[in-house]
Amino acid sequence: MSRVTCLLTTGMLTLVLLACAASTAGAEPEKNQITVPGAQCDNGEEITFVIEGMGKGAKLPEGDGNLVIKDYTLIYTDPDTKEVLETIEYGGGQKTGQVDDLVTCLGETTTEIVGFGLVTIDFRLQGFFTPRD
Repeated sequence: MSRVTCLLTTGMLTLVLLACAASTAGAEPEKNQITVPGAQCDNGEEITFVIEGMGKGAKLPEGDGNLVIKDYTLIYTDPDTKEVLETIEYGGGQKTGQVDDLVTCLGETTTEIVGFGLVTIDFRLQGFFTPRD
């Protein structure tokens, strides 16, 4: 390969990498976040939590804590017709040694989801709060 071809190829690859980095750095803040206000937990607490994408943890915006999710059920419904669009369940996660710390929280929010449009999501999450007492 000639020196000119190598330089052109290197230059093009650099431009592609810079374009990718710029689009990643320019990501919208709070994109892929779902906020669920007023969730009721079986320990008597009412919490607001924020799910990041398909994460297995929920940020508690009132402080520096998290709800580490060990299992959940999400029911997506059409807010107008109440038709169930999809139910997603996750039951993974080791619970040994956490039995006394596990809490179940129920919440609901309406949000825009790519592929569904406007949906209502009913959450049933089981997990534990961090930091632990």
